Amino acid sequence: MRPAGVLLAFCALAGCFSDDPPELTGTGPTASGDEATATASTAAATGTDASSTTEEAPTSSTSGTTAACPMGQMQSWYVDGDGDSFGAEPAIVGCEAPPGTVDVGGDCDDADPEVNPDASELCNELVDDDCDGLRDEYSLANLECGPCKLSEFGAAAFWTCLLPSTFADAETWCQSRGAAVHLADPINGAELGHVRDAILGLLGDVPAELHFWLGLQRAPALWDSCELHADAVDWVSATGGPIDYLVWRLGEPDNQMCDPLCAAEGVADAACPRENCVEAADPATGEYNDRFCDEVSVGHVCKAPLTPDG
Repeated sequence: MRPAGVLLAFCALAGCFSDDPPELTGTGPTASGDEATATASTAAATGTDASSTTEEAPTSSTSGTTAACPMGQMQSWYVDGDGDSFGAEPAIVGCEAPPGTVDVGGDCDDADPEVNPDASELCNELVDDDCDGLRDEYSLANLECGPCKLSEFGAAAFWTCLLPSTFADAETWCQSRGAAVHLADPINGAELGHVRDAILGLLGDVPAELHFWLGLQRAPALWDSCELHADAVDWVSATGGPIDYLVWRLGEPDNQMCDPLCAAEGVADAACPRENCVEAADPATGEYNDRFCDEVSVGHVCKAPLTPDG
C-alpha cells in the first residue's frame, strides 16, 4: 500500500481536486439553516436576542406616499385664511396640522373673519353670516330686515314681508334668501297661528283682509278646471310637493270668475284667469282664500327648515 503522504503529494501535482464543491446527498442543514445556526451562535456569544436583528419595514398611509401616523389617527385639516378658527373646504388629510390649518371646517367665506358657523346672522345685503345656507334670517341680533319681520317657530325660520308682489314674484324673492327658502305652507294650526300673528305684528293693526301669499297652489292637472277643489289632495306646495294641511275661510275656495271656455297655459295665465294660488286671508284665524296668481298681494310669508345646528 502506497503511503498516504505520497498519495496526497501526487494529487497536488496532478490536480486531483475539482473546483466544484461536491453535491450534498445527506440530510444535513440547508444553507439558510446554517446561517440561522451561525446567527444564533453569534447571539449566544454576545448575549443578544437573534430576533432583534430583524427590522420591520415602515408602513405607509393609504396613499402610499406618507408615513403612517406614529400616534393617533389620520384626520382632516382645513385652511383658515381669516383666523376665525374655522377653515374652508377642501380638507387636507394628515397626521399633524399643516401650517395655517384648523381641525374645524364649515367656513363659507374664509376671507372674512366675521363670517363663520359661530357668527350671528345680520341684516346685511344677503350675506350668509352663519354659513347655514340662509341669508338675512332670524337671529337674536336680527329681528327685522328691510320690509320683513323675522322669526322662528318649531323647526323653521320665517320671513313675513310687507312687499306687494304676484305669487311668482313672491316665490322668487323667497328663493333669494336661500335654496331651501320657499313660500310658506303651514303644516298645522299652530304654525298658521304663528304666521297670522307675524302678519298682524308687521301690519300693526287688524285689516279686513290679510292678503299675504302662502306657498300653496292648485295641482297642475286642475289648472283648467272651474271646480272648487277644496281637498288638500287637489293642492300642492310652491315646489309641487304634497301638502297635509289646508284650512279654508268660510265660503272658500270659490274659484271666482272662472271661465270654462278658456284653457289656462300655466298657474298664472292672465288671459285665462283661475284662482289657482292661496293667500292667508282671515285676520282672526289666518284661514285661506284662493286667488288669481297674477294679482298683486299685500305681502308674502317665506319659510325654510332649520338645520340641526340652526
